[in-house]
Amino acid sequence: MAGGLAAAGGGAALLLKLRPGLLKGYQAKRIFAVLDPENPALADIAYQQNKGAMAIGTGGLTGTGLWGEHVFVPNSWNDFIFSYLANAMGFVGAVTVLLLLLGISVRILLAALQSTDALGRYLCVGIFAALFWQCIINLGMNLQVLPVIGVTLPFFSAGGSSVVMVYLCVGLVLAVSRKNRRKKLAVPIELEQV
Repeated sequence: MAGGLAAAGGGAALLLKLRPGLLKGYQAKRIFAVLDPENPALADIAYQQNKGAMAIGTGGLTGTGLWGEHVFVPNSWNDFIFSYLANAMGFVGAVTVLLLLLGISVRILLAALQSTDALGRYLCVGIFAALFWQCIINLGMNLQVLPVIGVTLPFFSAGGSSVVMVYLCVGLVLAVSRKNRRKKLAVPIELEQV
């Protein structure tokens, strides 16, 4: 798998070198900053990711505490909330956050499996996929594996439209789950034949 990711990254870098107008300048710099984080020419682009990785690394096992000394990460309440939480609550807190997100994702999939109609299943699976990939992309940005593209961590990051959409999606999943529960409780009334 690592070889495939390396090949994809190398292919993307080659494509960007051969077709420089494919992306805007700052977008290409963000990709190159992930591929070569030590490049001094890209230091301003990689600054937030470097600080985020430093914050995750200095959290230790139990962290520095929510109100203690923290590594400064610019705009940590948005895209880099995971690095702040890992710094403040350490490895234990980071694993807790990941387990909470995993639990929510599994519950959404269970709602999809229990759905009696196709629309409910498709809604739940689509919402699961959106939230799952949003988590993967955000964690990849925090761990300097993916470029910063402005994807928030569901249920944790501050952000207007992202927070509204996450809670609307949760409402849809709850509606599907409630509908399925009602169908299970509804017992058909059979008329006695005389």
